[in-house]
Amino acid sequence: MLGAEAFGRYSFVLALLTFISVPIQSALPTLVLREVAKEPQKKSPIIKWAKKVSLLYWFFGAITLLTIGRFYNNGAQIDLFLIALFSMPFMAIAMIKSAEIKARGAVVVGQVADAVIRPGGILLICIVWFFLFGQIADFDLLIFYLVSVLLMLLFNQMASDGLCKINCQDLPSKQPEEWRKTLIPLTFLAGFQVLNAQLDIIVVGFIESDENTGIYRVAVQLSLLVAMIITGVNQAIQPRISLLYSRGDRVELEEVVKRSSIIILLLTLFPAIILLTFGTYLIPLLFGEVYLAGYSSLIFLVLAQLINAGFGSVGAILNMSGHERYTVMGMFAAFCVNLVMDILLVPVLGILGAALSTCISFLVWNLILWKMVKVKLGIESAGFINVLRFRGDRK
Repeated sequence: MLGAEAFGRYSFVLALLTFISVPIQSALPTLVLREVAKEPQKKSPIIKWAKKVSLLYWFFGAITLLTIGRFYNNGAQIDLFLIALFSMPFMAIAMIKSAEIKARGAVVVGQVADAVIRPGGILLICIVWFFLFGQIADFDLLIFYLVSVLLMLLFNQMASDGLCKINCQDLPSKQPEEWRKTLIPLTFLAGFQVLNAQLDIIVVGFIESDENTGIYRVAVQLSLLVAMIITGVNQAIQPRISLLYSRGDRVELEEVVKRSSIIILLLTLFPAIILLTFGTYLIPLLFGEVYLAGYSSLIFLVLAQLINAGFGSVGAILNMSGHERYTVMGMFAAFCVNLVMDILLVPVLGILGAALSTCISFLVWNLILWKMVKVKLGIESAGFINVLRFRGDRK
């Protein structure tokens, strides 16, 4: 359907788009979720404020994206960057709406658009296009991405309107300043988090061939199947953490964290074992023989996700309890480790070096945040420790 080289260009543009869109795709939705969850029955004025801020961010992001597009391959793929640019504001509003939906208790509905409609829409359009025309180019794939974003926005808008029909309250004069102060560390956090996740692809894209970039992108996408469990559980418990912490109910908060950490660890083992055991069969079956070269990288990427699952929802706990600055510290340390390791290992080991760098940075990030959760909240968030304690209690 799509060659490794073309998929590499698509992956590179999408990685840059994801990083540049950090404030409007990650930081703002996190702030919206936390604030709305405190009073889920009211229509918070932060929604309108977040939309206005997202447009401001988009303006500066557009300048950055077009500048990079002008110099990438001497501007030969500028059309790819233009399509990516056009999708940014629609994605921003869709993510804000998704956060609002989850904060009001409809966690599953809030995840449908991003987890099902967007990837499912791209896949369905690709299948139809392939049967009609027989070939898919990187430009076509970005168009499909834009269409899926529009579908995502439409669904979230309808779901949000159905959940809350109360008129928006007047914007309190002091709240925008509080939101701006909170948004700064959340933006840094989301930036380091996304950059840390996309750093490998960007470094590989500059150092390795487009084909190797595409191969590594497939390995990363497969490893995210392991991360689906912790992502889903985080989305489910974030509103609850915000509500319980704002009420000062530490006993119930600790119980929620304990149960969720055990669930995350045990459920994550299943997709990890499947990928590690049958990866050599699944990769060529799903993507083609050329992508089998990414299996060794997949092993380390899956290990990184298991490390992430083992320490529990450390980032969500700190962010929803107002301790996001400590999450920023941990992610900055992990980003620095990942950057140095990528620079050292990718020229020598290629995409395997990128995967190893990710694994090490995940360990650093989780160790720091796990320690901060224990120090600031006095809660044990690590699933492997809670499992051992649970077994000890039963004995």
